[in-house]
Amino acid sequence: MIIITKLGKIALETKSIFNNSLLLQATFFIYAFHQCFCTVVVKLWFNVCGGNNVFTTLIAYILSFVSMVAVSVGVYWLLRRLFPRFTAVITGGRG
Repeated sequence: MIIITKLGKIALETKSIFNNSLLLQATFFIYAFHQCFCTVVVKLWFNVCGGNNVFTTLIAYILSFVSMVAVSVGVYWLLRRLFPRFTAVITGGRG
């Protein structure tokens, strides 16, 4: 864990990765919101990928993670754009 933190710090300092402010602001919302549809998305990707061996199971979980983050950030962006006060209340003023 310390190594990962150190590598992240080095990457940010050397500008080899960038700091996405929308993603940083949406982290609490992603954490709170993703559980609402987590099971449904995983089942959907299992049905699409087949989920009958290790490789397709891994692909299903990767796709479910990516789609959950994308949908959560999209909903957060839309809520922040349309209802900024409401978004501030439900995220506890974060972002």
